[in-house]
Amino acid sequence: MAEVLLNFENLKNNYNYLNYLFGKRKASWGVVTKLLSGNDLYLRKILELNPNQILDSRIDSLMKVKSIDKTVETIYIRPPSLYEVDDIVEFSDISFNTEVSVVEKLNHFAKKKNKTHKVVLMSEMGDIREGIPIECLLKDFYKILKLSHISIVGIGANFYCLSGVLPTRDKFSELVSIKRDLESRLQHSISWVSAGSSKSIGLIESDTLPDGINHYRIGYSLFFGGLSEVDPLINGMSDKIFSISAEIIEIKCKSNRPYGSIGDHINYGGSLLFKEDTIPSVNAIRAIVNIGNSDAPYEHLEPVDKNVVIVGASSEMLVVTISGGNRYKVGDKIFFYSKYVSTRNAINSKYIKKVVV
Repeated sequence: MAEVLLNFENLKNNYNYLNYLFGKRKASWGVVTKLLSGNDLYLRKILELNPNQILDSRIDSLMKVKSIDKTVETIYIRPPSLYEVDDIVEFSDISFNTEVSVVEKLNHFAKKKNKTHKVVLMSEMGDIREGIPIECLLKDFYKILKLSHISIVGIGANFYCLSGVLPTRDKFSELVSIKRDLESRLQHSISWVSAGSSKSIGLIESDTLPDGINHYRIGYSLFFGGLSEVDPLINGMSDKIFSISAEIIEIKCKSNRPYGSIGDHINYGGSLLFKEDTIPSVNAIRAIVNIGNSDAPYEHLEPVDKNVVIVGASSEMLVVTISGGNRYKVGDKIFFYSKYVSTRNAINSKYIKKVVV
């Protein structure tokens, strides 16, 4: 069986660096675990790092977190669906919200459970995903402040999640100003300005992030060491957290060039990577391994062995060529560094074993 492997030592080093970085700013931060899809083994390894907060968009994942460690603070970061508000009050200490009617439902269940549920209200700052329009914030805050079992602990915003709007100094300064204006008008203290995501770390490193942003939600940088997939690695962090191993199920010397009439497109998860006149008509050692695009899209994989080159993949098989003298045989494993999309797919696949190394 193919495996997705979590390098815990590299993960711990990344976590410690982020702890140092946010500690210098005296800011709080939490680990966003969406990537892990509620996997019990990987959640337990995250909790070994002793994070203050776990953030997720799946309530099932937060249920698992609470079953492992009731003391860790859990935060639900997607606007809640009405059917899950009862569970959110039960298993999430804080939730991010944009709809007054939903917060009223949260208040209803919090009252039934005799507990106070904390909320962060999300402001629309230009990326046009979730968020309350700025002109409606005062009205919505005022309504929610009247609810008996709800406590507003923060204001937040998303950047670079849907439309690619960047988290800039000006955007953050505007959000901090909105928070201060709301505090003045409502005579209510707002503890958090939660707008810091992995992409905002660049502003911290360049010392251009304005004061007032004091809560960070970090997933990508912890697991992949960068601000995003198109940015360079953060100095001092590793991108070698996840890898995938796949078993060779065929290895033979074959022509590099396909022969026969070539169609224009391959369906069902296949990839057509060649033009006949660009590939030399020579033989090569070609191996097939037991993963495919449905498990881990090949574009997001990088062979660890530099003598291995990915040719292409169909839904359930991936083909590579091997140079530099063939030392592989059927049953051997080939290892690939895995980026976000391939890691996400692999963790979600029941056909891939999850391992910690």
